[in-house]
Formats: sequence, structure tokens, C-alpha cells
Amino acid sequence: METKFLVSTRFVVNGLGLVLSGEVKSGLLMEGAFGRTSKGKKCAVIKIDVDGVRTMQANAKQKANIVVKYVEQNDIMPGDIIYFE
Repeated sequence: METKFLVSTRFVVNGLGLVLSGEVKSGLLMEGAFGRTSKGKKCAVIKIDVDGVRTMQANAKQKANIVVKYVEQNDIMPGDIIYFE
């Protein structure tokens, strides 16, 4: 099942990397998941926080902060959807 994550905001945290805030629109987002931006850039989830608590997964309809690698802040804009498999 494909997972969709809608990006609300993005920012960089020194020592951590690119953080995306948003909502899991469908599916189940797991730590370690690989995905693609709407522009086709590959990314991977290295950390998930739900309600300020680190977790290994986020479910559909949950708001989450995710830390991703392989992409930069300019690769993802608010309103973009990231597709994870």
C-alpha cells in the first residue's frame, strides 16, 4: 500500500537534518521507509515524531514531524506530497 505524506512546513535542524512537518494522508509511514517527492527526488525517513514523542511509525490522519535524508530543503515545498512504498 502506498503511503502519502502531505508537507506543511520544512526546516533544517543543525546536527539532525531536514525536518518535514505534515500529515500522513494515507497508509502507514515507517521509520526507514523510502519515498519520492513530487519532483521525483528519492528520500528516506530516519526519524518520526508524533505529538512530540519519537515513534517508529505514523498512521493515516496523524500529524507528524519526520526527519529525511537524501533531499535538501529546496527539493520539497509546503503543499508537496511525498509518496512512500
